[in-house]
Amino acid sequence: MNKVQYICIFILVISFLIVILKNKTNENFYSKKIISNNLPSDRFISLIENTNFNDIDAEQFNKNEDGDLIDGMIGSNETPKLLYLAGKSVRKDSVVVEYGCWFGKSSRAVALGLKENYKNGFFVFDLFKMIDDPNKILLKKNKVKKNESFIHIFNRNVKQLYPKTKTYEGWITDKSNSNIWKKPVDLFLMDCAKDLDNFKIQMINLADSLRIGSIIVLCDFSWPLLTYSQPAIVYSILRNNLKMLYFSPETSHFFFKVTSELDKKKIKDFKFKNYSKEYFKKIFSDVNKDIIFLSKKYKLNSERRTKTINKQLQLLIKKEF
Repeated sequence: MNKVQYICIFILVISFLIVILKNKTNENFYSKKIISNNLPSDRFISLIENTNFNDIDAEQFNKNEDGDLIDGMIGSNETPKLLYLAGKSVRKDSVVVEYGCWFGKSSRAVALGLKENYKNGFFVFDLFKMIDDPNKILLKKNKVKKNESFIHIFNRNVKQLYPKTKTYEGWITDKSNSNIWKKPVDLFLMDCAKDLDNFKIQMINLADSLRIGSIIVLCDFSWPLLTYSQPAIVYSILRNNLKMLYFSPETSHFFFKVTSELDKKKIKDFKFKNYSKEYFKKIFSDVNKDIIFLSKKYKLNSERRTKTINKQLQLLIKKEF
């Protein structure tokens, strides 16, 4: 090759490298732009996909600042870690609301996530009275009698760690948004809503505070069996408003993304008698399809979840028809 040919080849190579560098720069800029504007639900999934769960210290969820073990029904490994990542996912201008906390093991996991970012307001609702069987309490230090308050145990497990936690005895009301937190809710955890009316009330009272991308954690979505109202409502009248994102392989915690505004009237008017047995069979089949899809995508064990969803369907049909 002569000198001119060498020069032409050199120019072509340089031009090619410039194009690659430009595309790479634009790609990096775009990625950063997307990440900086991520919705909480997107951040949550990104954290799950990019976090080595073995690197997260499980002891911080299971022991309080005094070194005492924390009684709880959320497991001791995967579920607390998922709640911790959910707490890390919320935006700066938002708050977190939890309904049903017991001794605060789930609250503690969320609070540890909140501490690492924006230290958002955290509002926790519970009766804070021992209405469950006191024999469920494992630790002698936490023993309380039937109908006695256990808020002092919650404070020791959570408020000592995260002073911005505020507790309220009772249910969330239709005035809670305007009178208590006054900000959008990026993360809502619901436990204790075992029956249809309670579940509907809490969803209605939170509806105006939720926004697209908010995360809803239903802690009893597949267990106990009496919570069949949750999959029934979510997969019928809220099918276009909520999307299943993930589920814990350890407990019955299911994570949903808010995809559009919740229709409070539809929630209020929901009744089992307005639908047929065949309809609910289809609905619960769809629930299991999503569970199986996520189990394949994230390599989760779905067998126990699908079995309990099927049992919920059987109980629903037995009780409601």
